[in-house]
Amino acid sequence: MNPHRPPPTHRLPFFRRRGAPRVEPEPGPDSEQTPTDDTMGAAASKAPWTPSYADVRVARAILKTLKLPTELTLDILDRARYWPTREFGGYAASAQAGARIIGLVNVMSPGIGRELGANKDEVPKIKEIEFNIKSRDQGWTSQGTEGTYNTSSWLEVFILRPRALDEGTHDLAPDLVGRNRLYPNIKDFQDTAYKYGWHLISRPPSPEQDPQSEEEFAWHLQANKVASRDTRPYNIVWAEDGHTGNEGSGNGEGFVKILQEGDQVVVLGRAKVCREVIYCSSDFDASFYPSKIGIWNGTDRFV
Repeated sequence: MNPHRPPPTHRLPFFRRRGAPRVEPEPGPDSEQTPTDDTMGAAASKAPWTPSYADVRVARAILKTLKLPTELTLDILDRARYWPTREFGGYAASAQAGARIIGLVNVMSPGIGRELGANKDEVPKIKEIEFNIKSRDQGWTSQGTEGTYNTSSWLEVFILRPRALDEGTHDLAPDLVGRNRLYPNIKDFQDTAYKYGWHLISRPPSPEQDPQSEEEFAWHLQANKVASRDTRPYNIVWAEDGHTGNEGSGNGEGFVKILQEGDQVVVLGRAKVCREVIYCSSDFDASFYPSKIGIWNGTDRFV
C-alpha cells in the first residue's frame, strides 16, 4: 500500500485502531452517564481513522497481487490489527454486598454488519474484545491479605441474549440498566433480565474458572488488589485464540466464540459482603472481521 496515499475521508462513529488515543462518546440527552472524577475519568481526544470492511477488502486484494498464499495474507492483516473496531463507553459506579452494572453494550446488535459496511452476504464475527477498567476496593482489610488479589470485590462479564429476535428491538429497560440499582445476587439480575425479554448465556465449564465466579453465567474479568487506596487501571483482552491481562484477571475462555447477533455484553462490579466495597469504571472496544454466510471455514475468512 502506498504510504503517501491519504486515508479515506469516510469515518465511522466511535471507531478507532488499536493503540490510538481513546475518544469518550458524547452522552445522549437521555443518558444516565455522568462525568467521573480525576481518578476514574479518561481524557478525550480526536478519533483517528480506522479501517472499514471495504478498506480491509482493498488491503487484502493488494496483498493478493503479490501472489501470497491466502493464509499469509490473513496473517499479515491480523498482525497489523487491521480490523474495524467499535468503541463503547461504560459507567462509574460502586457496589457494596451486591452487584451494579458498570458497562452494558449492544456489541452484536442486529444490523451490525450494515453499520460496519459489510456486504449483505457477510456476517460480522468478533475478533477480540478489549476491556479497559479502573477499579479499587475500600482500601483496608482485616483478613491479612493486603497486596494480594485474594479479594472479596471483583468484576464479572455476562452475555445477555434476546429470547426471540423477532419481538422488537429489545431495548433494555431502565430498571435493568440503571446504575443506581443494586442487585443483591445474580439470580435477581437474571430474573429482572428475563422479565424484559432477555436470558443469560451459560459459560463453558472450565476447571480454571476463577472460584469467585460461582455462577454458571459469569466470566471472571478482574479482581481488585486487596486494601489498595489507589484506583488501578487494568487492561484485559479476550480473543478467540487467547487472552492477555493483569494479575488477578480472567482468561475469558469461550466468551468470544459464543457471541452472536443480538447479544449484549454486561460488566458487573461485585462485592461479597457489606463491609467490602468496589469502586470502578469501564469502557471497552470490540474488533470485528467479516465472514461469508455459509462458506466461512475458519481460515479463508474472506472467500
